[in-house]
Amino acid sequence: MSITGNALVAAIRKRWFLVFCAPLLWAGTSAGAGQSDAEMAIHVRQVERSVAAQAQACESHFGDKGRTFKFVNFFWEGEHLEVLRGAALVWAGLPPTKVAASEQALRDQDRKLAEVGSKRSESDWNSVCGNLFTRLVTNKGSDAMFDPATTARMSDVYARSGAKPFARRDSDYTIGCMKTQYNHGLRDFDTVKKVCSCMTDVLTSSATTEQLDAMSADPSSVTSQPWVAKAQPKIAACKTLWGANPH
Repeated sequence: MSITGNALVAAIRKRWFLVFCAPLLWAGTSAGAGQSDAEMAIHVRQVERSVAAQAQACESHFGDKGRTFKFVNFFWEGEHLEVLRGAALVWAGLPPTKVAASEQALRDQDRKLAEVGSKRSESDWNSVCGNLFTRLVTNKGSDAMFDPATTARMSDVYARSGAKPFARRDSDYTIGCMKTQYNHGLRDFDTVKKVCSCMTDVLTSSATTEQLDAMSADPSSVTSQPWVAKAQPKIAACKTLWGANPH
């Protein structure tokens, strides 16, 4: 099954990488406009933990065929980068007693998810994991995960934190690269992530912001850019990370 991204990622992955090489699923009560930052952060963490646990369960159940879930979970996290990172910042500032109580609630959530999984039939596994894949890839139902108020406030927390400039751009580059490799049939998540992160580092360290903006506006112009030729030694170094099975 092919995985697609937003327009920018789709455009980038078509061009630049060619050059450089459920029950309990959304556990917890939804946050809302009347909630505090702490309550929103706890809700986000519940959802994040639930998604990861479900993805891990599907991966474990289906073995080699389940390795796709590590990819889709990572892509989903990238899609919600600002929300997740903003919530993590709020979480880090919570009183120890609240953190301890929340961690216990998360462990209880993990246990309930495991109990549900232990009682599933094979057809149930197919249904639940198929639904998970669809929801993570399409973000269908994302409003039920993070309502607009939570999305806006946690994103604002992240923005006001002095977050790393261009984190969204760099994440999109890596994810675009990984989606290309996924769609080519690669399922070795760790190696693909390592290579694509390397490619992103090369891309962003070899070109100015203006050059990267120009590339995004016209991906077909990449091959004619002088900075691409200068980056070739670094590109070659990234390719060695494929190991004995270069792609």
